[in-house]
Amino acid sequence: MKTPKKFVGCSNRIQLNGESPEFTWIEQYAAVIEQFTKMMGYLPEKPKDFYNQYDIAMYENARWTEEKFGKSIVWAHNGHTAKTNHFVD
Repeated sequence: MKTPKKFVGCSNRIQLNGESPEFTWIEQYAAVIEQFTKMMGYLPEKPKDFYNQYDIAMYENARWTEEKFGKSIVWAHNGHTAKTNHFVD
């Protein structure tokens, strides 16, 4: 299999094998970029739909942190932690 040109000369490409700490962070950075582009690439008509996407992204990032590092402390504004969405359709 040919190595893509963008990785030719990359001295540590063998170490980034999917299990290294660096690879874990690269995957998470890519996930955050994907979350952002999904939210900004398609702005819903209703603000509540946008904030739902935002809250889901925050939850996914908090879950990732807990899975990788164990116990975590998370704090957020009341609007993000409420059981109901305060936006009216």
